[in-house]
Amino acid sequence: MRGRFDLPGSATVTVGTAAAVAGIMAGQERGWTSARTSALIATALVALLLFVLAERRAAVPLVPLSIFRIRSLALADTISLLTGGVLPATFFFLSLYFQQTRGMGPLAAGLALLPRAVGLSLGAQLAPRLMERLTDRTVYFAGALLTVVGLAWLSRLDLDGGHMTGVFVPSFVAMAGFGLSGLPLTVAATADAGREQAGLASGLLNASRQIGGAVVLAALVAVATAVTKADSSGGDEAPVHGYGAALLVGAALVALAALLGLGLPRRARHSAPGEHHGVPT
Repeated sequence: MRGRFDLPGSATVTVGTAAAVAGIMAGQERGWTSARTSALIATALVALLLFVLAERRAAVPLVPLSIFRIRSLALADTISLLTGGVLPATFFFLSLYFQQTRGMGPLAAGLALLPRAVGLSLGAQLAPRLMERLTDRTVYFAGALLTVVGLAWLSRLDLDGGHMTGVFVPSFVAMAGFGLSGLPLTVAATADAGREQAGLASGLLNASRQIGGAVVLAALVAVATAVTKADSSGGDEAPVHGYGAALLVGAALVALAALLGLGLPRRARHSAPGEHHGVPT
């Protein structure tokens, strides 16, 4: 049995994910009640249901469903599904804002995004140091809270606002929060899985981020497009209002994830950065 390829599981999860993303995009372009949108969403639901059935019957399943009995892993994967697309969406909307609203060229817009990457890096470097002194759950919640504040602040984008207080500071805060919350979530997903399932747990977390990234990004773009079309003011302000609405929805998703994060296990202090010897309490 070892090494057998789970073709039904691989096929159904791939079709289900692709159909879900395509369905969201079709809903944005053709309307949520169109035949194509309904067909794609129905295909996604059926494919994902077939994936669960296939995994229950497979001799060597792609994803043993029993692994989701690990509460910390299930919560971490759910959080990743909710928030996986918020980070790329933030960069996406900022890029559009700099180029289409502020009139920057591609190179200037790229350079303007660099400080946000620095914030992301700083948050990621600070996380293991804080995890030496605080619980994983506390560090994750602090990072998520920073992200919510930054995104909610950034959602107030406008045409005439100052760059420093209207764009730079809130986006830097949001990125620092993203960086800070990443490591404790990874630790939470893998710590209780044991050595034999640690690789699978890590893979599931990455898959959740990728799937969430595709679906949530498409959903936030759909929100921005809908608000832009519905904006009666028109002109250059309409797209900015769309970006702001999408960022606010992103903040709400991270806030929901933060509440779910309160269910992550509390763990004892780490002996060194990157090592995890705590015991759930």
